[in-house]
Amino acid sequence: THPTEGKVASGGDDGILRIWDVEGKTHVQAMQQPHPIRCVTFHPEGNKIAIGFKSGSARDGVPVRVVDVSSEEWALEMHASDAMHCVSCLKWSPAGAQQLLAAASWDQKVYVYDMAGEVPLEGRLLYQLTGNTAAIEHILFSADGDILMSNSKDAQMLYWEVETGARITKTSSLRDVQWSQWTAVLGWQVMGIWDAEYDLTDVNMVCQSHGKEGKPGDVIALADDYGMTKLLRFPCPVPFAATAAQYRGHTSHVTNVRFLHDDSFLLSAGGGDTGIFQWSV
Repeated sequence: THPTEGKVASGGDDGILRIWDVEGKTHVQAMQQPHPIRCVTFHPEGNKIAIGFKSGSARDGVPVRVVDVSSEEWALEMHASDAMHCVSCLKWSPAGAQQLLAAASWDQKVYVYDMAGEVPLEGRLLYQLTGNTAAIEHILFSADGDILMSNSKDAQMLYWEVETGARITKTSSLRDVQWSQWTAVLGWQVMGIWDAEYDLTDVNMVCQSHGKEGKPGDVIALADDYGMTKLLRFPCPVPFAATAAQYRGHTSHVTNVRFLHDDSFLLSAGGGDTGIFQWSV
């Protein structure tokens, strides 16, 4: 979702990057990409979109692209092909922090790019963050942009210093860290989202609401493999104890959920039903 406007970006296995208008429920603009798309995210200023791909060409790795969408003629600003497997998650560093783009991959690495100043077309790779022992599904910056966290398919959570790329192994030192908008499926903040019937693959995405008047969002949305979109209170740290409002509409697994910038709508993306749903909150 756009950081300040009623717009939503989407991408799919058809390789088309699209922007939609929420209020008008209409498609605004589109751009064909060279490979199936796995994730997209707006820059904090809303003028660029980063794209992560499911696959790449036979000769190169799996690309990460940045497209300038501030004008009618979208321009390719960066194309990097460092990942060796699906790029599953992209995160811009929070507004006010060093301008970075982090890309998580199923090759068990996180690639961090410097996006400050005049970025060359091939990108500027700062670090390859290593240590995960399975494919990485989610990454998250701290609110000040100093720490990066990863969630992997084997339920591993790792942390790194953004400035140096060094692993943080003493996790007790992170007890009081304030995180940016929560979108990771693992962490003490979301231990209560896991139904007793869920396995590790059943929760595809969560998203914390933005909140108002400087207060953090107190609701978290969840997308699962059973076609359900859920709302829960946030944080929900007690395992198997959180109650949820549940909404059915998608006819297959729900792959993503995001709150609009003012929390007026929740957007959910379907997998097999290829639909984007708007939920009035």
